[in-house]
Amino acid sequence: MQIKIGILTKPLEKLEDWELKIFDQIIQEPELDIVCLFTDGRQFEEAPKKGLLSYLKPFNFLYKWQIHLEERFFKAHKFSNTERVLSYLKTLPLIPLNPTKKNFVDYFDHSECEKISPYGLDLLLRHEFGIIKGEIFKVAKYGIWSFHHADNDVNRGGPAGFWEARLKQDVMGITLQQLNSELDGGKIIDKAFFNNQFSMIKNRRRAQMYSSVLLLKYLRLLKNDRFETKESQTYHYPLYRRPGLKDTLAYLWVFYNYLVKKKKAEFVSKNFNAKLHTWTLAVGKGHFLQSPLFRTKELNVPQNAFWADPHLFEFESRNYIFFENFSYDSGQASISCGELIGNKLENITEVINQEKHYSYPQIIEEDGNIYMIPESALTNRLEVYKCLEFPHRWELYKTCFEGESIADVNYLEDQNGDRWLFLSKSQEEEFDHCTELHIYKIDSLELNQVEEHRQNPVILDSRKARNGGPFFTYNGELYRPSQQNVRGIYGYGLKINKVKELNLEHYVEEDVIEVLPHFKKGLSGIHHLHQGKNIFIIDYAYSKK
Repeated sequence: MQIKIGILTKPLEKLEDWELKIFDQIIQEPELDIVCLFTDGRQFEEAPKKGLLSYLKPFNFLYKWQIHLEERFFKAHKFSNTERVLSYLKTLPLIPLNPTKKNFVDYFDHSECEKISPYGLDLLLRHEFGIIKGEIFKVAKYGIWSFHHADNDVNRGGPAGFWEARLKQDVMGITLQQLNSELDGGKIIDKAFFNNQFSMIKNRRRAQMYSSVLLLKYLRLLKNDRFETKESQTYHYPLYRRPGLKDTLAYLWVFYNYLVKKKKAEFVSKNFNAKLHTWTLAVGKGHFLQSPLFRTKELNVPQNAFWADPHLFEFESRNYIFFENFSYDSGQASISCGELIGNKLENITEVINQEKHYSYPQIIEEDGNIYMIPESALTNRLEVYKCLEFPHRWELYKTCFEGESIADVNYLEDQNGDRWLFLSKSQEEEFDHCTELHIYKIDSLELNQVEEHRQNPVILDSRKARNGGPFFTYNGELYRPSQQNVRGIYGYGLKINKVKELNLEHYVEEDVIEVLPHFKKGLSGIHHLHQGKNIFIIDYAYSKK
């Protein structure tokens, strides 16, 4: 099915990099076709220049100066294919539209819609015009799609990224909506959520980056005529606007307080040998879903290291733990293994050290062989290792996803014998593996056949996307632990999700519980669980140790 797309666009020379990236991705998809562009054909009198006094108003000056500083301090990722995309767009029909303007509303009457109708569009993408009203909502089969760079349940208005940082919200949202006449209250196609940052510019750029991921997901689904929307919920927050002096000052406090604390922490760590947000392992008996976590027994971690991402493996009736072993001396992490005897880890040995960061070592038994899939994101590929002599001799066996940054892979063989990989990916603009969960069906760890899930990324939400340990079963049902990355903190919490449906067309899971770092004094995070036979192991972080 060929999807015919029209774009309501600003002048091409004013398109931002994130918009050009979206258009480039659409151009590369063979079943997506940008057939025409629509621009604002109205001529407006040039607005009178504001006097110097308006810029010297405290909130104006502080707000604009802060934006200027952040844009200089946090350099944007430069889109590399600008000329190619612009050259392509210049070959398309460019049709001027002249809606009636009243305040912030652009009203499109029947005569304006008649300029669009002949192109037989499936949808319009909005990258220009104000609040849209009129008959234009019905001119394309699937309406007008537009981004609101916020979660429209809690934040309508703008500016994008500011209020989430100012109010210290857990996450920042992106809403892809099918427009109607209600400001930021259109029908919801879907949303994405990422870990909230202390900076409005960092928030804004991440929102723009994940906009392309969210849009491309639903354009691909549209090719198979899969399109659903839901109504926006009752909105019970204010309509946010550009901040005044009070909120600008409150934001500046959040921003600079964060930077001061960060620099202070770096100073203390460097000069007083303090370890901050440092991970350790703890063992519990029985089943995690029935256990008080304050009773877990903490393993003894060396002073110059942290241990994280533990994976249990039973071999010849003995329990082994494979884990990330991070050295503060070298600044690198390798994969180590030890035998769990009682509440102690004995005979610890290093099993993979490739002078790059390795973590999350899932151990898999398949067809009589033992394999490991560690996180190897810095190698820009997925790596599978085969065990030659347990537990300490391994060789690189297979690679996949060349050129992609892959993290925290879960292998699953389901009740039908189908085999799956669940993994996180990072976009090239940001090294962030916490927001996207992708699923692939595989033949085996030979990886001769790798088939992408139709809904990839199946989850776009830092509150639950990234794997937080292998799958486990409880009372005959399948569960996936996941990380909860919120409040600007990596690994703040753990979620347990029940898998309801898994096939190549659909993936459905529901939240069961969330686990937060409140069960021991001084904790700042918990982000991994491996449930074994009548035993489980978790990791958690101390804010300072």
